[in-house]
Amino acid sequence: MRGATGTSRSWLGPGADPSVELDTRLYVWLTVVAATVSLGLVIPVNLVFGLTPEVNLGALIFGGASVALHLLTRRGRYFPRLFCGLFVALINLAWFADAGADGAAPLWFTLGATLVVLFFRGAARWVALGLFVLDGVGLTWLDYRYPELALRPAIRLDRYLDLVTGFPLAEVTCAVMFAIVLKGYRDERRLLTEANQALERTLSELSTLRGLLPVCGWCKKIRDDQGAWVQLETYVSERTQAAFSHGICPDCAQRNFNEAGGQLAPP
Repeated sequence: MRGATGTSRSWLGPGADPSVELDTRLYVWLTVVAATVSLGLVIPVNLVFGLTPEVNLGALIFGGASVALHLLTRRGRYFPRLFCGLFVALINLAWFADAGADGAAPLWFTLGATLVVLFFRGAARWVALGLFVLDGVGLTWLDYRYPELALRPAIRLDRYLDLVTGFPLAEVTCAVMFAIVLKGYRDERRLLTEANQALERTLSELSTLRGLLPVCGWCKKIRDDQGAWVQLETYVSERTQAAFSHGICPDCAQRNFNEAGGQLAPP
């Protein structure tokens, strides 16, 4: 992932700047979402319902790491693959600490696969996605063969409370992530449209310069599209990136020196 090319005064830093690359903005946004969900939702909900403390420990570590990763984006440093790895580690911890396949951990696998697709490219994307799928299959097999490896609540109601809280958290997080993706896509389309319009204006101006220009035969001013007569330098500077500096050619220098008796006559 390339670093941000622009800066923003928003608390989101590069995540709020539409001129920054889409995957960079997504990464910045997702570090904020991950910290908010982990520290502001998962831990409080688990404490209210008295769920396993191991999950809270994992959420605390992941949320704190997300905050640190977000702060690093303000310095132009981005670690999206580390972010994905931490999320996968959290899922694995939650699997064994929260009832295995009967808990809420499987609900987060769709989000994990989406993160892999977003932040890996080329062959690395498919390798990482394959490893992630194998991880999920392996955890399911372990839960089938050795169900005692996962901590399961002694009270049946606790399992349903876990699912009832875990399901909306996972769904809302996925919805927020896809909303961020859609917003980034719309920003990219808007920037592309603006760039195309600017290009069309430039091409139109260049085609005007290639056409027939009305020039005054005496003062050499040029008539623009609005019918105003402007200096040649002004006309060209407004339509191109050219800048003018004035000098004198040898013929004019010789003619004006001769006519002024050795002194250069004013233009």
